[in-house]
Amino acid sequence: MPTRLNEADWERLRALMLGLPRRLLRFISGGHLLFLGETAARDVARHIVALHAEAQAIDQELASILSGRSPPAVA
Repeated sequence: MPTRLNEADWERLRALMLGLPRRLLRFISGGHLLFLGETAARDVARHIVALHAEAQAIDQELASILSGRSPPAVA
């Protein structure tokens, strides 16, 4: 792992960190009785699965930046 980031990787790291709130935030309406309804509980479960996938993608991006590898191709 490099001890210093080049300017391009630093910008990638900065952009990744600044984008985390947008990538990791989900909203579900409801109060403390949210899990009593099947629909709301299903929505929560769907968000958890999506957040897990997003966290894995972020982990891969971070590993790429810190290793000095080029960014993945965008489809």
